[in-house]
Amino acid sequence: MRFTFYIFCFLFCVLHSSAQQSNNSGEHNRSIDSLLTLLKSDHNDTNKVNHLNQLSNEFRLMGKYDEGLRFCNNALKLALQLNFKKGMATSYINIGFIHHNKGDYEKALGFYLKALIIREEIGDKNGMANSYNNIGKLNTTLNKFAQARIYLNKSLQISTEIGTKEWTKLSYQGLSQLDSTLGNWKSAHQYHKLYSIYNDSILNEETTKQIADM
Repeated sequence: MRFTFYIFCFLFCVLHSSAQQSNNSGEHNRSIDSLLTLLKSDHNDTNKVNHLNQLSNEFRLMGKYDEGLRFCNNALKLALQLNFKKGMATSYINIGFIHHNKGDYEKALGFYLKALIIREEIGDKNGMANSYNNIGKLNTTLNKFAQARIYLNKSLQISTEIGTKEWTKLSYQGLSQLDSTLGNWKSAHQYHKLYSIYNDSILNEETTKQIADM
């Protein structure tokens, strides 16, 4: 009887996971179709750069990295022609994400740093918090722990300064992962508690908004 129950639970989890993956794939396909439609009427302007970058990200999330790189490189080329620096930074980040997902961490780090330089230049603090966090976490993966802490603390500092809960949450998560890797269990636990507090706060705000919109 117990064995049958375990089999049932296992099959339920497998089917639920498959259904979720299918649903996510459908959402990505709908987004891609919508963005491709927008591209047909786009001029060579910043909107087109944004749409190309969004397409790149959708393909990346589906694991179609070659397609993602193709659209991202097109976005970067147009952004450079327009001197659209925010678009350049997004392109560099997206290219970095693809190399990160493919396991080419050093190449990913190079593109993350290119994006950071631009974001610092234009004073994009939200983007800077994003970049510091990405670079910090990747340095943890690369066992460059001193660099990881520097960038994660920068991410925490700037995200707290501008009041962005999402990046504050992710900064605490990154610091928790770093200290866990180093065996600093007490501080890892403290950072994880702070991560959980911010995560719960964000979820509560989203739930409140959903109820208000009903």
